[in-house]
Amino acid sequence: MTLELFDPRNDFVFKNIFGNEKYLDILKDFLEAILELPKGKEIVSVELKNPNNDKQSKEGKYSIFDIKVRINGNAYINVEIQNVRDENIVERVIYYNGILSSGQLLEGEGYGMLSKSITIVVADFLALPNSKKIHSVYTPMEKDELTELTNSSGEGLIEIHFIELSKFRKYIKGKNTMEIVRENNLYKWLVFILDPSNEVIEMISKSDKVVNRATKALRELSSDDEARMKYMDREKARLDKISALFSAEKKGERKGEKKGEKKGEMREKIKIAKAMIKEGFSVENIMKLTELKREEIEELPKK
Repeated sequence: MTLELFDPRNDFVFKNIFGNEKYLDILKDFLEAILELPKGKEIVSVELKNPNNDKQSKEGKYSIFDIKVRINGNAYINVEIQNVRDENIVERVIYYNGILSSGQLLEGEGYGMLSKSITIVVADFLALPNSKKIHSVYTPMEKDELTELTNSSGEGLIEIHFIELSKFRKYIKGKNTMEIVRENNLYKWLVFILDPSNEVIEMISKSDKVVNRATKALRELSSDDEARMKYMDREKARLDKISALFSAEKKGERKGEKKGEKKGEMREKIKIAKAMIKEGFSVENIMKLTELKREEIEELPKK
């Protein structure tokens, strides 16, 4: 029987692959692919600041699994994956980046001790409709000269990254995935996150030790019964949200529609499917809930 791999977009899985003390080499490779550090400033050391953040909340649901890390002894990074649409994602990221900065200083320490704060968000929905980029990077800039705001040492202290999986899906559709992966080291990880069973990942893992290690880590996690319970808990929480949306859409669509009218039913399914696409759900899940065919879903607009 073939092992069904967990979905890396699940925040519990993401944390256990990219935020695990056992796999700091995976985190290091992932961060280097995102940050594109210049020669001489590569990542030397990686230190997890919250390696055991897997306890349950008061409501019984698992807490959001973000990854807090420090690299090279100074820069602080928060990495998170968002697989459900958040209308206030930009405002929330700015707020938490501020907390990441302010939380560095101990009582009595001067502002000169402040290190760089970097927030990385992997979003499985359209987070930045005004940007066409898959990977967008923001820093404080002078609006006319476009010069970065830096400290006395010439170092920028704030950096925010958005990586949008929906744009990456659109980019690779109909293209040779292996050729795309060769374009950018980050793309191998995006393919892994979207589809770890992809044959391209299997090919890459033969020569890339880190990807091979990530694949083995995912297989190990996917075969663990206790981990499967936690995984399903997170999936249920996500599906509960879309289920509520499903019910609301169904109720609204039925207004003015004759019961059993096929045309109305199809409109209802399409409307729900569009909402699920915005929430970042996979085609497979949309097919299960709406009973639409794959080709019908793939033809729907992504916005």
